[in-house]
Amino acid sequence: MLSTSKTIILTATITIASMLFASKVSAFLHHHSHMQHRCGRFSSSLATDTRRRIWNPLGSSSSSSSNNNVDVYKQEFNSNSQTINKNAMFEGLLSSALNRAQSTLEQTREFSSTSSSTSSSFSTPTAFDQQPPTQEQPKKENSKKTSKGSYRDNPAITNTALAHSLWREILKPNQDSAIDATCGNGHDTLAMAEILFPSADHEDNNKHENYSQLLALDIQERACQSTTKAIRERFGPSILEEDHRVEVRQTSHAPLPTPSDGGDVGLIVYNLGWLPNANHNNNNNNNNNKNGKKAATTTSSSNKDCITKVESTLQSLTDAALMIRIGGMISVTTYPATNEEEDLAVRVLLECLALLSSNVQTWRGFLDEIYDDTVVHDDDDDESDDEKLQPSKSQLSKETMEMIVVAMERIVSEGEAKQTFRVSEHRKLGMYRAPILLTATRIK
Repeated sequence: MLSTSKTIILTATITIASMLFASKVSAFLHHHSHMQHRCGRFSSSLATDTRRRIWNPLGSSSSSSSNNNVDVYKQEFNSNSQTINKNAMFEGLLSSALNRAQSTLEQTREFSSTSSSTSSSFSTPTAFDQQPPTQEQPKKENSKKTSKGSYRDNPAITNTALAHSLWREILKPNQDSAIDATCGNGHDTLAMAEILFPSADHEDNNKHENYSQLLALDIQERACQSTTKAIRERFGPSILEEDHRVEVRQTSHAPLPTPSDGGDVGLIVYNLGWLPNANHNNNNNNNNNKNGKKAATTTSSSNKDCITKVESTLQSLTDAALMIRIGGMISVTTYPATNEEEDLAVRVLLECLALLSSNVQTWRGFLDEIYDDTVVHDDDDDESDDEKLQPSKSQLSKETMEMIVVAMERIVSEGEAKQTFRVSEHRKLGMYRAPILLTATRIK
């Protein structure tokens, strides 16, 4: 289909050709008038010479002069005739070109009038390899799907994507071992496996004697089955049954088991709370569904026990702090809406780890100050959870504080003298009940 720009070019061509034609016609008329004038002079001179021949039959000098004038006029007449022929030929060619251009322009107008797509303004011609606008609709639909995926996978928006991004910076494929202390449905385990065992190098990895190992733990059978299925579908059965590079154990994370290969542990992950997407009958936990964390098993009252406990979590984190290699990371996701006591206990313990190398305050001094914190209470029962002040560390029970002290004393006594951790807390501002990502990276 001819574009609007081509139509404009044709119109300009016709205009220029018309101007040239008018110029040639004017020149022709002027030349024709001049030729008639010269021909008149020739006829008058010829008549005069004829009269001279009659009165001077013997041929005087005036007769020879008259003959010369006749020859000159003949040459001019022939030259003018040739010019007229050339002009006529040029005018014929120009007329033919104008007719063809006019015909093409009329066809373009007829085609444009029947076309559904029109342009109201001049635009540059479209490249030949560019798809027409009617074929861009599927791309828009795909872009919407991509935007959804990018929202969930954006480390600046979700803590899960942020955690996976940090893990990729920490783990060394084919060298490190890793532990998923609460494998749940296997999403975190699968993300760790994809980092440790890239699919493109899977066959080459089998040739190494000291390869990575991934250990996935959970006390619930359903969680172990879901994790095993996710790994099998992604990597095949050999990584579980033959190579044993991924091992799923139905056991507690306290005490924290160690990988069987005895290699360096570069990452230990905790995702606390309920097993996601599990059914439960505990009416007191209805508000927890907003955060995607639910009770763990079926219908019995013992379902309340299928949730991570403060005591076992603190014990497991203590083992993790002593096990993690230099440069490794402990990654913990807590859920204040599910277990506020556990969330506060984990944050206090990890902050004590950060104070191991502090020259400003000791971890014992930090724990002593917690008891001096004031707690703001609001008696307005109509206020929502998101509008209340976030819970204070001073709300920890005495038993929990004692467990934190025991954990820190063990880390100090069994760990290296100058062990150093850098601890970060990632939370959404204005959403006090939202999940919190905590990371503790050992740098010394």
